[in-house]
Amino acid sequence: EQIYDHQGNAGTTTVPLLVIDSWEHAFYLQYKNVKADWVKAFWNIANWQNVAARFEAARTTPSVL
Repeated sequence: EQIYDHQGNAGTTTVPLLVIDSWEHAFYLQYKNVKADWVKAFWNIANWQNVAARFEAARTTPSVL
């Protein structure tokens, strides 16, 4: 689920497994205006064990949505 602004930033129809901040303040100082490079770097630092644990919990827990 994509969030479009800072005010309505709570997902309502999904369980977040992995969240990425792609607003300019997250990447601009290091990556300037090359957001694609920031996203590529993010994939290398994501905690995939945590993502897998969140997926398993979401998959096995009854939905409350």
